[in-house]
Amino acid sequence: MTNLLCVLDWGLGHAARSLALADQLERDGETTIFASCGRALAFLRQERPEIEVHELPAYDVRYPTVNMAFNVGIQLPRWWSTIQREKKATEKLVQAYSVDRIISDSRFGCYVPGMKSILLTHQLHPIFGFQLMSWAYTKYLQHFDEIWVPDKVGRPLSGALSRPEGYENVHFIGSLSRLQFPAKLPAKRWKSLSLLSGPEPMRRDRRGGL
Repeated sequence: MTNLLCVLDWGLGHAARSLALADQLERDGETTIFASCGRALAFLRQERPEIEVHELPAYDVRYPTVNMAFNVGIQLPRWWSTIQREKKATEKLVQAYSVDRIISDSRFGCYVPGMKSILLTHQLHPIFGFQLMSWAYTKYLQHFDEIWVPDKVGRPLSGALSRPEGYENVHFIGSLSRLQFPAKLPAKRWKSLSLLSGPEPMRRDRRGGL
């Protein structure tokens, strides 16, 4: 089976977990074609220099203010335009490379009607704070035949975000990571580990500046 794996350019976490998924698929004898943009595309090319990574339109996500609802609202028209353009780009790649299945890591326009299209995401219930937007989001995801959640049933790290209520064909596929536990743990133990993801974490120092 030939998979077209379309990766979101919203930080590098999507690219890293998509590589972990591709490794699993390839161990099962399947083939993966990558498509992305921006830093995610550069990362994929660096990690897989032997393959071609096709370019998709960029979402170019920005956080101009600390108000997430406002940030999303002012960018929605541009994101919608990106979705329409990535639909066309996906269709061209499917035709050019005889793709059997599309796996979209959080790229909402990477599906083709009539072809097996899967969305990889843990964001089944983003916290919009606006009921109509939540309904529209859930409705839109019905374009995909299946939703793969990179988390575990019963004790999901993503909590309420990945509740399957309101969806059909949700599959928890377990965590996706290229990291492995060392055979021997180091003597030094850390009290905590913090991992930041996304285009630019909205951090502020004590003076209120970025």
